Amino acid sequence: MEIEGKSRTFQGQDFYELYQEGGVQEYWVVHPTEKAIFEGEVFTSVIFPNLEVDADIVFEI
Repeated sequence: MEIEGKSRTFQGQDFYELYQEGGVQEYWVVHPTEKAIFEGEVFTSVIFPNLEVDADIVFEI
């Protein structure tokens, strides 16, 4: 599992292909302005079904 944080001004490379080549089974991107999840939500992992992450905590970092 890879969790990648991006800044508001990120213009760099997307590492998706590199992660796939390395066998990464799940890939989360945290981008502060392009929220696909919203504050107040809880989301789970596909490969770690008991893992729950509160979106409020993610966006505080």
